Amino acid sequence: MTREFRKFRKNSSDDQRGSALIKALIVILVIIGIGVALLVWKAKVAKHETEIPTKLTEQDFLVLLKGEDPAYLKKLADDPSARQKLLENFKQTLAFANQAKKEGLMDDEEVKQDLREIELFVTASSYDQEKNKGKGPFPPFGFIEEDEVKKFYDNRFNQALFNEFLQKAVERAKKQGLLPKDADPTEEDIERAKSDFAKVRISAEEFKSKSSELDPDFKRKVDLRVKLQQASYLARRYSEDVLRKKLEVSDSEIEKYLKEHPELDTRAEKRAKAEELLARVKAGEDFAQLAKQYSEDPGSKDKGGLYQNIRKGSFIPEFETVA
Repeated sequence: MTREFRKFRKNSSDDQRGSALIKALIVILVIIGIGVALLVWKAKVAKHETEIPTKLTEQDFLVLLKGEDPAYLKKLADDPSARQKLLENFKQTLAFANQAKKEGLMDDEEVKQDLREIELFVTASSYDQEKNKGKGPFPPFGFIEEDEVKKFYDNRFNQALFNEFLQKAVERAKKQGLLPKDADPTEEDIERAKSDFAKVRISAEEFKSKSSELDPDFKRKVDLRVKLQQASYLARRYSEDVLRKKLEVSDSEIEKYLKEHPELDTRAEKRAKAEELLARVKAGEDFAQLAKQYSEDPGSKDKGGLYQNIRKGSFIPEFETVA
């Protein structure tokens, strides 16, 4: 992932501290997404399919880098390897994302919802940063007043959307192991999540309403950020959900391959060697010396096969019985 988007995650995580539940909700909101609350958002914005670019033009890079940290821009200008690494990161991410699209990953309803949530958050956070740059250090959406949050929830439909979002977010966090199954949100947790939920949507709606007043380059930068963040998400999902399964090999496949290539199967050879060593131990040779010479276990080899300070039950029953 490029520096452009590492900065996004840093800005959205360093300043959002709280309980384990809130951290899990933020992870879901920012990176994974639930999408339930996008029913309203989807109705307000122009409908379109998620577009993943196959490549970035020189103009795209200029737009993305506009306004970046001068020290970082100087490093890119002075260091060809840094430029090459940045380009390769983009290229690899887009390649994986487009392969995910070809193989139908974007047809999955959960993925569709996640992509919409990414669009919502990246748009909102980009606008918030641009609008408030130069105002000093402040957490994301920190300039949105609580009165605006209250007004957002004066609409009962928004409250219902948040309740549904919270329920789905907690369920998903537990399912993915981000939260213990017996964990429940405290009132403080809920209020923090409720505030964040509203502020993201307030900022995104303001971006939309003031779009005609914004610098075209900035709007293009937001669009590119959205697409690249979505591409990064798709690349990760493709790697985890598709490639991992393709690379999984069953025991039967291993056995079949070893039968076809017996020169690679060293199990019989190792068993014969083990039986030979067992016979030597029974004949009176020093077990510790044999272990130091022949053992492949880095944890006990230098100690002559001895395991120290190990509690009963630490190893599998078959091993402990023999030991």
